[in-house]
Amino acid sequence: MRRFQQSPNPLLSGAIVFSLATVFVLDFYTPLGITVWVLYLIPVVLAYLFWFPVTPVAVAGAVTILTLAGLLLSAPGIDPSVSRINRLVGIITSWALAAFGAHFIRNRIAVRKEEWIRAGQTLLSERMMGELALNSLGENLLHCLAKYLGAEAGAIFIDDGRGFHRTATYGVPAGTAMPERFAAGDGLLGQALQHKHTVVVHDLPEGYFTIGSALGRSAPRHLMIAPLTVDGRVNSVLELGFFTRVTESDREFVDRVAESIAVAVRSARYRTRLQDLLDLPLVIDLRLDLAALFLQSLQPGLQLRRYKRPFDELVVGTLHPADVLHHEVQ
Repeated sequence: MRRFQQSPNPLLSGAIVFSLATVFVLDFYTPLGITVWVLYLIPVVLAYLFWFPVTPVAVAGAVTILTLAGLLLSAPGIDPSVSRINRLVGIITSWALAAFGAHFIRNRIAVRKEEWIRAGQTLLSERMMGELALNSLGENLLHCLAKYLGAEAGAIFIDDGRGFHRTATYGVPAGTAMPERFAAGDGLLGQALQHKHTVVVHDLPEGYFTIGSALGRSAPRHLMIAPLTVDGRVNSVLELGFFTRVTESDREFVDRVAESIAVAVRSARYRTRLQDLLDLPLVIDLRLDLAALFLQSLQPGLQLRRYKRPFDELVVGTLHPADVLHHEVQ
């Protein structure tokens, strides 16, 4: 059952069965010509309250059987041909109501499903807010997705320029046979990356990877691998393990949030690179001070002079750090 559907109501099921039985008994003890069978439309309408489109159809099938049985078993009354025509109209009406009810339930499920997806998108956006590092972002994403989808384990791999590196995991104990990095075409992860589409695998073989805690370990039976794409480029790959089967709603939800996750990953990478660039002049300045002290220790009377121009050119990107060091030593 889909997680956004409600369980069948036993009272409602009992009301439908009771109404069908009651109408059949009344129809059996009344002669033909008394349209007791019209009351069969009540259980068909009650089936609208269920969350399964097949329920009104099943009730209409039961109504058809009971209506025909009443035609054969009821006491004689009016002309049998007129009674047959009347009951045929009643059967057609019940099937029309059943078709409308199935359509009504499907629309209600679609609305409930859209609400479920949007609620998940909002929750995920809240977990991605702030200037998070890649590790923290990956952990937040995996924890949120696992809780919302009911996954027992997961991992996220982010492109670092040399391949896709495992950045964060959820529910995976240390020592599990899970790759640290992979490239396009390497296993299931590489296939999903190469073809840029979500892969769902059911009935995983033993030993693929394990889920563990202080109480023990177990292996997931179902797997979903989703490449996360922004502007046509995959910058991360998500892997989730489940004990239960992956549903279409799970897959659709991941496909809907994939781009927003990829944008968050790209932003985190940009922030990391920017911070590295901001820290670079401080590192170079420290190294130059050490070089100056070293030269002065070799020649105590040597006077070293600072030039600011190379640092200015380094900040705007027109000078390599090695040129700065060479300029300072000179």
